Amino acid sequence: MMSEEKTGNNSAKQNIEHILYGHNRIEGVTGFDVDGGGTAVLFQRRGDIVEHQTFNHRFFFILSEEKYAEGLDSEEPVCLDGDGFYRHVYYFPSRGKLWKACKNAIRNYNRINSTNFKHNELYQIPDLLHIPDTEIQFLLQSGVGQFRGMKFSGLRRMQIAVTAATPWEPEYTLASDEENRILCIALSDNIGWRHVMHAGEQLESEMLEELRRVVAERDPDVIEGHNLLRFIFPLLAVKFQKYKIEFQLGRRMYGVERYETTQYMDGKRIPFANFTIPGRHVIDTLFLATNQSSRISPDVDDLDTCAVANELVGAEKYPLPRKKYSLDSWAADADRVIGETQKHAEATLAISEMLLPAEFHQAQMVPIPLGKLCMSGQARKIDLMMLRAYLHAGRAIPRSPQPEPFEGGYNELFVTGKCLNVAKVDVAAQYPSIMIGERIAPASDSLGVF
Repeated sequence: MMSEEKTGNNSAKQNIEHILYGHNRIEGVTGFDVDGGGTAVLFQRRGDIVEHQTFNHRFFFILSEEKYAEGLDSEEPVCLDGDGFYRHVYYFPSRGKLWKACKNAIRNYNRINSTNFKHNELYQIPDLLHIPDTEIQFLLQSGVGQFRGMKFSGLRRMQIAVTAATPWEPEYTLASDEENRILCIALSDNIGWRHVMHAGEQLESEMLEELRRVVAERDPDVIEGHNLLRFIFPLLAVKFQKYKIEFQLGRRMYGVERYETTQYMDGKRIPFANFTIPGRHVIDTLFLATNQSSRISPDVDDLDTCAVANELVGAEKYPLPRKKYSLDSWAADADRVIGETQKHAEATLAISEMLLPAEFHQAQMVPIPLGKLCMSGQARKIDLMMLRAYLHAGRAIPRSPQPEPFEGGYNELFVTGKCLNVAKVDVAAQYPSIMIGERIAPASDSLGVF
């Protein structure tokens, strides 16, 4: 959206702070939960205390023309000002009514244009603009900014590390497999708290129950883990299911939610299961390390928790695991298992301390929840910031221009990883200074937001 460039003389007509951080000045928002019935709960941290406020939320989509809205059961449709392409906003009190209206709009579009779009092809329809993520919709409309007035150190972050008897593969392991037992769960947080559970003192089911209790008691804003989304949470989900215990780690004892998605890896789209926790942010430090791989040396190719942490801190502080463990060897290996699991939790904290602040400060501006922001591309972040500004100004949304081929420039990366004993760094970034100096902006940006 809004990628066509021009040299413009428009100045931003909105308060710059509103454009960057959202127009709602509520501070200390560390999490939120938006349900399908139109209720949004914001969680605000004030030191060790977390308070919550409840707001009403309306779901919406935007059409280019009213003729596609026949039969929509909308609340007070709004026509946006200006000559942007997406002009007609339709609001709905629940997610169910939103999707029913989307289906009606698709039928109308097919009838008028003699097309045959299916319901799952909603995002291919050029005359309909829809943001599918409920939390992003809420941030766009409400203007609420995450972590306003907070420092990174004020965010309460809990780390989790798990060691299981091997082999354990999420795709193939059954809940009934007795050999794939959880041997140890280590927890920590960024203010010095530590906690460990292990098979020498507790049954698996008891560890799971205690995990739920401790998370509710400590009430973290963020839960972090290395390979959290492809190992730790899939393993825990299997175990909670086995013992018929609710996988409840969310605020207000809401359950962990799983949904299927994809990720680009080595130029390919790889399917995997993602997890969200109502009221909290989920951070996989493996994704952080992968996305910021220019800070990791090429020889750290397995991206093991301790290997990545050692690379970032510049010392061999976290010993690499020595071997895989089995249920039969637990008695002989118990101390080593416990120690290594605790080190993995500490290493996860070290990785997060180094890599997450950049995402934290972006999340203060971008209307994407912190955990999802860590897996979002840069263009999407800018698009959503501009969309929020246009909606707040009541201005019609420009249409994305058709992509055109262009000849790229030469670039080369000479050094990756952590560079020690650096005396000076000099960066000549031409693109930003040229764009600012010449006021280069998208041709369709009538508000001068860009």
